[in-house]
Amino acid sequence: MDKLLALKHLKPVAVGKQRYVFVHPLDPGLIVKVPTEVYVHRRTGEKGKWYKAWRRRRLRSRHFLVNLREIGEQLALRAAAPEIPRYVQTIVGFVETDMGMGLVSRAVRGRDGQLAPTLTTILSEGRFDRDARQRLDEFFAWLIESPVVVADLNTGNIVYGFDPEFGDRFILIDGLGDKNLIPFCSMSQRLNRMSKLRRIARIKAQLDRYEPAERRAAAGNKPPRLLHQGPQ
Repeated sequence: MDKLLALKHLKPVAVGKQRYVFVHPLDPGLIVKVPTEVYVHRRTGEKGKWYKAWRRRRLRSRHFLVNLREIGEQLALRAAAPEIPRYVQTIVGFVETDMGMGLVSRAVRGRDGQLAPTLTTILSEGRFDRDARQRLDEFFAWLIESPVVVADLNTGNIVYGFDPEFGDRFILIDGLGDKNLIPFCSMSQRLNRMSKLRRIARIKAQLDRYEPAERRAAAGNKPPRLLHQGPQ
């Protein structure tokens, strides 16, 4: 593209620790992830100009490395199978934007055509019913048996998507790859499986804190509540 993709005037649909997420202004079937200035400024601190400039460059390079890690993991999955698995968001490339280099992925949408809600949203809104639990178990079963390496797995980077071909399913939209200096999980299937089991166990512990949607429906659709209120 001759011109930078303009994103600054748009409202992001999500904000993470390191990246903004925008719907691609020229194609609603795509999303664009770009580094946040807040993250860069927070990490540079009040040091001298030379230090801040160095840290800024380093943090932007770290953002780029995160993108490379995710792409590398998808390439590894493609080498193991002819297609990207249905449980991972598809990366399609990069684009130059007025906020820096952007990573472009296919948008995941729900049955209503809107961007797919995260597991966090489904839980907080009381929509985690029996069907959703079954789909999440299917996602976890795939994740455990898959060779994919996951650097981060939480209720905020798993979304509940839908398409006519595969139906309802949970999809990992972030956190792919091995972030360790020595990529132990990439080197060892056993360590990778153990790592994923630990991450899944933490999410399941969170799920147990929420009252099932069916029980609330039977009680008259009362607002969702926590079964066990833990420390905040």
